[in-house]
Amino acid sequence: MKTVDYKALPHFEQTYILQCGTFHFYKDFIISQINEGEYITWERAQELIDIAIDHYGRKINLSLISNRYNTYDIKYDDWKKFYKEGFSLKALAIVTYNKSGLMNFMSEKKMFGHKIRNFYSLDSALKWITSLT
Repeated sequence: MKTVDYKALPHFEQTYILQCGTFHFYKDFIISQINEGEYITWERAQELIDIAIDHYGRKINLSLISNRYNTYDIKYDDWKKFYKEGFSLKALAIVTYNKSGLMNFMSEKKMFGHKIRNFYSLDSALKWITSLT
């Protein structure tokens, strides 16, 4: 993976570094990079959700780019809690760098139910996400 200057990307607003990873906030989307070995559950995601609400407001209409450079696990059933709480994403772009990342994408695609695509580069994911706004 090449080094990315997240602050140089158009519409950059803020970077938040949490225990589970780093999150770059832009006008209409967030780029996440979860730390190696994390297990993301609803409880772990709650801190990020609270920050996003503080940053964007309760009526969030964002897209997410999940830059999956590291290996980690997601409790997929917790996506249901995300929607049950009234949240949604406009689109989800998942950037994978290996076969296990692609397998995780296939599982997530079943749970997400909205616009979701897999990419093999952050640049391609950015082009797709920004084309939707």
